Amino acid sequence: MLDLSHETALSEQLWQALESRTLLPESLQGHLQKHGDVVTANCQRRYARTPLNRIAIALVGDQRHACFAKDLSRMGIGFYSPVNLLPKQVLQLWLPSGKTVPLRVTRCRRMATACYEIGTIFDSEFEKKLK
Repeated sequence: MLDLSHETALSEQLWQALESRTLLPESLQGHLQKHGDVVTANCQRRYARTPLNRIAIALVGDQRHACFAKDLSRMGIGFYSPVNLLPKQVLQLWLPSGKTVPLRVTRCRRMATACYEIGTIFDSEFEKKLK
């Protein structure tokens, strides 16, 4: 198992070293490149989402998964994962900024082999348990 505890910043090298890696289908790769960092102004959601389009590492128990952070809102983060995560499951998402964010899964949808779209909310109770 790759020991990530001493690293403070997420690097491409650490991300590539993980065996469990999200494989984005071509349709999603094109969508991420097409929309870039544009925030949709006429979105019907309660809170606007800001595209992240960055690599990330999901820390689920003692397992590490190379993921792609999709978007960010006031309520949570959307990302693509190589594994199915169940609703109410808690995890941490390690972002390139070096921050690990505690999250709780709200939904999971299979997009392709080794690619699941995960919706999460920020989990303040999980964060309190860590302190």
